Amino acid sequence: MSPLIKLFLRNNGANVLRRALALVREDGRCQDIFGASIAGFGEETSRGRRRHVAHHKYEKDGMQRIRVLFHVKGDRDEGIAQAEMEQRDGDWQWRFLYVENKHRPKTTHVLIDNR
Repeated sequence: MSPLIKLFLRNNGANVLRRALALVREDGRCQDIFGASIAGFGEETSRGRRRHVAHHKYEKDGMQRIRVLFHVKGDRDEGIAQAEMEQRDGDWQWRFLYVENKHRPKTTHVLIDNR
């Protein structure tokens, strides 16, 4: 991973969202649930405007972590995704990535789970 990507991952939840969204878009099960065209975005205001990506940076067991929560919307349905990356030996690695369907909340699709 390039030093520039490492810098952005440390400082910006939007970059984790971009990488997670790329994985969601490529996943066949997500395409079945949400449709072929999947968009990802941060929180919405009451007027429907999109705001920043909800993210949380923290340290646990000496490891830097960043967690993001974002919305996904496709032709068929919409949902919420959560992703977390952890810095190990100078590289950022996925801890988890999953999506939940908004209209069927018990439907959760796990793409990555390295916890």
